[in-house]
Amino acid sequence: MKSIVRLAVVAGLAATFLGVFGAAVGPQEARAETRGVSLRSFAFSPATVNAKVGEAVRWINDEDAVPHTVTTEAAGGFNSGRLAPGDSFSRQFDTAGAYQYFCQIHPRMRGVVLVGDATGAPGTPFAALPSAPISTRMTGANENPAVTTPANGTFIATPGTDSLKWQMQAYGNGLLVAHIHSGAAGTNGPVVAFLYGPDAGKNLVDVGGTLTVANLVGPMAGNWKAFSDALAAGTLYANAHTAANPGGEARGQIPASAAATAPRPPATGTGLAVTSSSTSYLPVAVLATLILLGAGGSATYARSRRSIR
Repeated sequence: MKSIVRLAVVAGLAATFLGVFGAAVGPQEARAETRGVSLRSFAFSPATVNAKVGEAVRWINDEDAVPHTVTTEAAGGFNSGRLAPGDSFSRQFDTAGAYQYFCQIHPRMRGVVLVGDATGAPGTPFAALPSAPISTRMTGANENPAVTTPANGTFIATPGTDSLKWQMQAYGNGLLVAHIHSGAAGTNGPVVAFLYGPDAGKNLVDVGGTLTVANLVGPMAGNWKAFSDALAAGTLYANAHTAANPGGEARGQIPASAAATAPRPPATGTGLAVTSSSTSYLPVAVLATLILLGAGGSATYARSRRSIR
């Protein structure tokens, strides 16, 4: 009988202790889990993350030497800023919904966080670009309005995921500056990237480089998607300007063809009598002129304050 009484007393004391202790500390709150996303090989892995309301997602840049960002497509969302290799970024999601995001440096990288019962997929990448080099012949006849001039040139470009490798060779009397403009064939539009100049004026220009989002200006500044979509739609054009024709001396719509055609020197302005029938991209005479004039080299991405359409 005494044993039963002792057990009852012990049980009562235990219950009292647990009740008091439990009241003192309160119920233990469940810790929010953290989902992980790796930024590797120019992709978000996994590209789709399912999370509960209140959970967090952590992105870590696992590249060897490439920076990335984690940026929502919708305005007013989150932006990690530049993440160097080894850097990470976390975000807690307290509201259900689909959060599409991308990398501002490599905009084809797309991902989505689905919080709660939300459904969806990563955002649609840019319009498909030509896989082979594209080329256009620059002439005065392509200007709007058309210009009577012996000036001409060739613009060749190879699109990449987040860049455009290009080469421009142009002949003309006093070429001052060249740009890529936004506009359909037969229409004029604003400058969106610089290719050459401003310069005092040359009769032969042979420049090249690689455009990225950092080189875009005007209405497409910081917006590689707009540039990429316009390139795929054929609503960009290369335009070289002179003092005689500040609106444009020689123009070519991009893209125009799949194969390049070397430009012909104008009848006047170069000081060369071209008699060779060679179809080489850089005839010997032209190469010699390049050496004499010092026209080779990389393009200068300087922004001119002059208003040249």
